[in-house]
Amino acid sequence: MARRDTPEISAGSMADIAFLLLIFFLVTTTMEKEAGIMRILPEIQDVSANEPINERNVITVLVNDNNDILFKGEPVQLNEVKSRLMDMIKNRGKNPKWPENFEVEYDELQSLVEGAKEELKNAVELNVATKQKALENARLRLSAYEMFGTDFKKSAHVISIQSTRGAEYKTYIELSDQILLAYKGLKEKLGKKRLQKEWSELSLEEKEMLGLIFPTNISEAQTVQGATK
Repeated sequence: MARRDTPEISAGSMADIAFLLLIFFLVTTTMEKEAGIMRILPEIQDVSANEPINERNVITVLVNDNNDILFKGEPVQLNEVKSRLMDMIKNRGKNPKWPENFEVEYDELQSLVEGAKEELKNAVELNVATKQKALENARLRLSAYEMFGTDFKKSAHVISIQSTRGAEYKTYIELSDQILLAYKGLKEKLGKKRLQKEWSELSLEEKEMLGLIFPTNISEAQTVQGATK
């Protein structure tokens, strides 16, 4: 009886098939896009960690388990947050329950420039770039004072964003966006008042000056417990 040969399976095209399948899954698979917050961190302030913060200067904004927003303990709508923050940060009426605003003196800003010059002069090589940036910012503050005058005030406010465990992340992000829009609104209004320009018409230097007048000062607290109402 003749011996039969075992049939062979051609694997020559298996690599091509695997490659095509890989391409198919890459094209048809949808990747979940995570939501996040784009934020430029403020400059490091030379303030002692043990220095107490006046309670009136803390603006607490909370998202609770029901996705309600509490502005300093008072329920508000999301679209109210921007205008409330703008009024509270400016505090034109000097409300004693709202954050303090301090006059900025020319001599104080000039002293910061001279101090930054001295620090740059004595800086070691590794710190030269940092000290150079500090000097540029000090000079820019002085230029901002010369351009915006009495509208250049220093606010002692801190915005504390909080949430309970049951709060939706989407609501938290929307709240954060409204807070950032409040800062932008403050800068836009001052730019229009003093320079008669829309935000899109301002130069990069003018925008940086306005950013120094209204620096972003946000504290994102840890999740608080309970369905706060």
